[in-house]
Amino acid sequence: MSHPGSEPKSDYPSMAPCLLLAIPQLADPNFEKSVVLLVENQEEGSVGLVLNQPTEVLVKDVLISLSMDWKGREDSCVWNGGPVMKEQGWVLHSAAGSEVLPKPVAVSDGIYLSGTSDQLKGLSESPPEHTRFFLGSSGWGKDQLEAEIAQGWWLTLEVDYELVFETPPQDVWEKAFRSLGIDPGTFTFNSTIH
Repeated sequence: MSHPGSEPKSDYPSMAPCLLLAIPQLADPNFEKSVVLLVENQEEGSVGLVLNQPTEVLVKDVLISLSMDWKGREDSCVWNGGPVMKEQGWVLHSAAGSEVLPKPVAVSDGIYLSGTSDQLKGLSESPPEHTRFFLGSSGWGKDQLEAEIAQGWWLTLEVDYELVFETPPQDVWEKAFRSLGIDPGTFTFNSTIH
């Protein structure tokens, strides 16, 4: 699969970028009460990053192991992007300076994605206001995500900068639901996944 955020090669009607909101009845431990930023949706599959699963691992400790210095907040943690390719790192960030090369991929207004070691080095030395390091991602094979959405397991909503970067992780899921005018406590779903 190409780098997330790259341009689709066909006329496939991509949903990305958008936010995927897991319904309360989705009991998969990887996605229970999760909000996923869908960064790529092409005919051959989809890739996203879970936005509300921080870990206890510190960014500075991961970067030390890569011989890089972290010049951001001491308590910045690594986030779990999903169950796929757990050793692969991604950085979701607000606008970066010219020291980040190659240029990051623009995901949505004011939200960028970087994944190369050169980009990581630039971001670690001069982190933008909002910088989130992810290990792993969320992936779906051909037509898998579309089928899950059709079955009602995910709701979609527009990317919201405040929800992505400025909302405490424990509040992201409920706030996303309420932004749709839905109380997650009263949401009902009458289907079962086999």
